[in-house]
Amino acid sequence: MSVLPNFLIIGQIKAGTSSLHAYLSEHPEVFMPANKELRLFSEVIGPEADGPLQVDPVYFQKRQNAGMPNSLAEYSALFAQGANFKAIGEASPEYVHTPRAAQQIYDKLPGVRLIVSLRRPSDRAYSNFQMADRGRDPAAFEQAFRDGMQSGSMHYLNAFEQLKAYYDLFDAQQIKAIKFDDLVSNTETTVKSVFEFLDVATDHQVDTGQAHNEGGQWKSPAMGKMVDRFRANWALMSKVKSLVPASVWQMAKSLESKNRTPAPKLTQELRAEIDACFSEDTKRLQDLVGVDLSNWCPEG
Repeated sequence: MSVLPNFLIIGQIKAGTSSLHAYLSEHPEVFMPANKELRLFSEVIGPEADGPLQVDPVYFQKRQNAGMPNSLAEYSALFAQGANFKAIGEASPEYVHTPRAAQQIYDKLPGVRLIVSLRRPSDRAYSNFQMADRGRDPAAFEQAFRDGMQSGSMHYLNAFEQLKAYYDLFDAQQIKAIKFDDLVSNTETTVKSVFEFLDVATDHQVDTGQAHNEGGQWKSPAMGKMVDRFRANWALMSKVKSLVPASVWQMAKSLESKNRTPAPKLTQELRAEIDACFSEDTKRLQDLVGVDLSNWCPEG
């Protein structure tokens, strides 16, 4: 029997999707594959709705080497164990940032529920910068931001058009937008609202004591490179997680966390400047998703 997800966490990158994946996976009525970021719908060349999915040749070999699904059948097999669960899903934050993903998802999963976590442009840009090259300081980020604005490479921070592609295809009732800030500061209430959206029991208590894919700088660059390479190997991660006891996995994650230090904070001036650059996009996004984002705009 073919089993496909009935919900997807589609984004954003660096907006708490790892934590959301973990919290939802704990729920007894929710099934999610252990590894997130399957990215099937963002890395395919999609023909008509009734045609087969064909993985983009640019990604095919890389996905194959990592043990990731390269067809709808392989993708479906990852959800076979969840056939009897009420909510079946996966998290690939690249979906919202990839123009073709919305249509691909609609073609194959027209009734799917979509969850997106939204983060303030300045904070998301800086977090993404730190993830790409841990240990660099805010001065380097400031230069990268200015260079990016000139070259147009900061376009990924324009969230309105990215989300509009989904609202143009799907009924608004199929889309749940939350704020990253709420997920961090008011976790239980925010996750409960997602449980309600997925129509699963809302009395489940989530474990908020464990950090998930937190940012920061590595104390040991060598360890950082080793961990990043391990995470990039989807097949290896999946195999290790299936073999080691959960307690051992949690111990390893705790050791990893202890080898990070918080990244230096952005100056209020730079943060405000970045947010101002995207304030018009933020206002349009707010109207689209129906979530109050006014505190992201410097003028309030």
